[in-house]
Formats: sequence, C-alpha cells, structure tokens
Amino acid sequence: MPQTLPQCSHITRKRHVYYYRRRLPGAGRLEVAVSLRTRSFREAEHRAALLNRGFDEAWRKAQAMNPPDKVQEILRQELTRRLEDDIKRRLGRSPGTPVYAYWLEPEHGLTPQEADLKELRDAISSYSYALATNQPDPTTRDVAEELAARHNLPADAQGRLALGLLEVALQAFKTIEQRTLGLEPLVFSNTDIAVQTAPTPAPAAQVSVQSEPEKPALPCASALIGAFCEWAQASGGWRPNAVNQAKKSIELLIEIVGDKPIDRYERANGDLLRTTLRQLPSNYRKSPKDKDKSLAEIIQAAKENGAALLGERTIKRHFWAVSRFFAFLTETGKLPRATENIGRGFTFNTKGVARTQRDQWEGEELRTLFASPIWTGCHTFYRAKSGSEIIRDSRFWLPLLGLFHGNRLEEFAQLRREDVRCQDGIWFLRITDEGERQLKNEQSRRNVPLHSELIKIGFLKYVEEMAKAPQDLLFPDLKPGGTDKKLGFYFSKQFSAYRKSIRLHRKGLDYHAFRHGVTTKLYEADVNEGWIDLLTGHESGSESRRRYLKGISLPSLKGAIEKVAWPEIDLSHLYVDDVKLSAA
Repeated sequence: MPQTLPQCSHITRKRHVYYYRRRLPGAGRLEVAVSLRTRSFREAEHRAALLNRGFDEAWRKAQAMNPPDKVQEILRQELTRRLEDDIKRRLGRSPGTPVYAYWLEPEHGLTPQEADLKELRDAISSYSYALATNQPDPTTRDVAEELAARHNLPADAQGRLALGLLEVALQAFKTIEQRTLGLEPLVFSNTDIAVQTAPTPAPAAQVSVQSEPEKPALPCASALIGAFCEWAQASGGWRPNAVNQAKKSIELLIEIVGDKPIDRYERANGDLLRTTLRQLPSNYRKSPKDKDKSLAEIIQAAKENGAALLGERTIKRHFWAVSRFFAFLTETGKLPRATENIGRGFTFNTKGVARTQRDQWEGEELRTLFASPIWTGCHTFYRAKSGSEIIRDSRFWLPLLGLFHGNRLEEFAQLRREDVRCQDGIWFLRITDEGERQLKNEQSRRNVPLHSELIKIGFLKYVEEMAKAPQDLLFPDLKPGGTDKKLGFYFSKQFSAYRKSIRLHRKGLDYHAFRHGVTTKLYEADVNEGWIDLLTGHESGSESRRRYLKGISLPSLKGAIEKVAWPEIDLSHLYVDDVKLSAA
C-alpha cells in the first residue's frame, strides 16, 4: 500500500519509490499520480515542489479561460480522439474487411469499402438532421453533461457543448468518409508537398460520392424514442418495465442498423437486425468489459469463447417492440399508413424453447428445499439457520403456493383478504388486476380453487389472523421494488439468497420452476389442456376456446388442481387444526 508522508504534502511512497499525488479541484476523487523516479526523499521533495508550481500555474490558466474558450478546447480534443480512434480501427481490422460495417455479409452484395461508405453516410445524414433541427440525441446530451462537470463549466454551457459535439461528430464522419475514399491522409500530412503535387482528378463515381447528402425531411429514430415511450404508456397502458424494455429494443435497432430518418428504414434492415441479434451473446452489454467494445468485437469474442447467444424468444420480443415503434409512427401520422413495418413478417424458431428455459422442482432437490429451516424450524433472524421457530410469512407461504398452484409470483404476492373466497363450499383464490394489482395478460384473470394441502397446512387460518379487512394484503412483509414496483421483486432476491445459503442454487431452478412442475403434473394426470391454461393463466388460443373455458365449473377445476401431488415430500408436520374463515 502507498504510504503518505505527513511531513511533505502530495508525496507518497510505494515499493521504496516516491510518487507525486494531488487531487484535481472540483473533480471529486479524481487525482494526478506521477512517479518521481527517485528513492531519495530530499530529491523527491525538490521534484514535488517543481510539480506543485507547474500544477498551480496550469490550474490558474485553466480557471482564467472563458467558458467558450474551454468549450472550444474540449471540442478540439474530442475531434482528435475520434480521428485517432478511426486510425486504431483501421489498424486493428483484417485485410479485406470493413472498418465500420460489421454487419456486412456476402449476400449484401457490397464491397467492404461500399458498406463502410453506406454506414458513414447514414451517420452524416443523421447528425446533419440533428444539427438542422437543434435536437441533440440523449447520448450526446449525457456526454455534454459529463464533460461540463469534469471541466467545471457552468450549466448554461452544456447546450453549447452538446451542439458542438454534434458538429464534431459530423466533421469526424466527413473526414473519415474522405479517408475511406482515399482522399484524406491518415498519418502523414505535408502541406508543401500537397501544394506542389497536382491533384489527381477523381473518377466520376467518386465525384458523385462526394456530393452533399440530401437533407432528410423526417426526424431520425432516436429523436422519437421519448415520444414513443409516452405513447406506449398513454395509449397502450404499458407498465414502466415494458416501456424500458421496448426502449432498449429501439436503441438496439439504432445501434445495429443506424440512426436513420424514419422513412429510410427498409425490410432489409429488419433482416440485418435479426441476423445480428442471433450472433450476440446473452449477456450483451451487461459486462463492464464490453462497455467500450464495438458490436463486431463483441460478436467475435462470443464466437471464440463459445458464449451462449440471445434466445429466439428474446429476439422475438425485440422485434415486437420494433413493430410497435413503427405502428406508433403510422398511428401518429409521422409516417404514411402504407409504410411497411420492418418489425413484422419475420419468423423465429421458438418451438420447444419454453420447456427448456427453466427446470422444475422435483425429487431430491424438492425434498432438500422443504426439509430446510424455513419449513422445519429456523433461527428467529437467520432463516437459513436451524432453530425452533416456524415463521409463517411470505417466505413460508409463497413457495408452498407455487408448489401446489404454479401461479406467477406476482399473482400470489399481491393477494388481498377479499381475494380469498368460498363458493358452494369450495375455497378459491381470485386472481385479478383490480386496483393497482398487475397481471401479465387478460387470461390471467381467473378463479383458482385452493388446494386441500394448503388448507391443512393452515392457509385459511393464516388469512384470518393476518388480514382483517377486505383490502389488507395477505403478505404485508412484502415491499414493492423494481421498475414496475412489484411486490414480488425483493422476495425473488431473498429466495435466491436462501437457496444459496442452503446450497440448493443452480441456474434455472428458481421460483418460476414451480410453475413448470405444476403444469407437468397436470399433464401427467391427463387434465384437459384448456383446463390447465385456465388454472395457470396461460393464453388459451382462439376467442371461442376462451369463451368455452369460462364455462368450466369450480368443482371441475377443484378436482383438477387436487391431482397435483408431491409424494417425495411429507408436510404433515405443518398441519394445523381446521379453522373456519368467514366468507368474503
């Protein structure tokens, strides 16, 4: 560890070598750290004093600069960085491959140079429109805010900096375009030689390439993401989590295909999106290591490492969001009604995927779970530690409810006293989205007979004691969390941590695995598939089939749910005396 020497400010010692360290004023924890390259403390003092004077002088000059001068300096640095990054990209690519058009495939019928020019001109068109309409995209505004804070610029300089960054990007892409055409030097530039050498006339094809791109009449996709999200909430009733997921899907479209004026997207762009998504790893952009990598680098690393790729269902969800984005554009008059929706008409291999996404609880793993402290006796505070307490709260009941019913977690977590009802002697749970409750789809609204094993374990007694008023939650210990403020949010994390504590944690074996187990049990018992959908809340095909299922009697459903049995576990030690619950 570096040792700070109190007798002399800004000097530290590490491995017997002295260093100069000094915090940057107004920059949080950022600091300058330079080796003084000496093991002599006296020499280190002398060198540190020289650095101190130089630091103070440089800081005074920086503070004396006017904000416009600072903005200009920042923009010059940014332009230099972009052009240097272009050189690094060119040096790092393999011969005969594109620098920017990572999406290029043989079937596109383009040379690497042509593909790169297409990519660059799309970017030039996008930034030209953003400048013409004074609409910096959210990423540019975020970068401007970060740079302004780093350089202590006043708040009113952020707008100027954001527009400047657009100009820098436009200038950089135009220069890179000329480099791609071979008309701009990459490394060596000599003005005298350039003056003395007669310019070579450009071929006709190159002259046409250099012409100014037409100014698009319509905004780019990125400029409409915010309006799309507002439309989705207002017109579609989307929940915040669904809106955020759709926003990420549109950002993926822009990253892969380009931020084009909305009338420039074609069906081929949809095919490119699907092709690229199928090459991306399932943890795309989730690792900090990928933050500064290009898509091409991420795809190549996934191939080399044999990484798991995005599933077809995930890709299909991205396309659904893209299709809704273009539906929004036509519905709001931003595009003509006849415009082709590039998110529709694509097929995805989702057959058989659902059954392999998660495992189900059964056998030894199921025995281990319900033989663990929560259901056999635990410590008062440490639930994974053995003890004498059986605490009947959400951690006790939710896995049991999942075991015998297979409902979605949130459907159980948001139950209220009024949702536990009795009809003709049959107790049932009313699954509803009334009030602030959330359901996945329309078919999720249903009545589910309560399994007799749960009644024996004391669920009705628990309801009687815990929820006195009709609106009382059955599990008041659950607190809302996550983007959608779901009551099951923190329970999912607790259940995962608990399984780790009892060494019963593996990928796929989670709360949702109870749902797969119940569905399998019902199928094995030859329960009608439509009845299974009705009990578990799955979508049930055609409208006529849904109308038929609504007519299934409660006693019939009660008989079906009782066929869910787990002979590998014995829960009789949890049984309580029967207590009648007053009907809701």
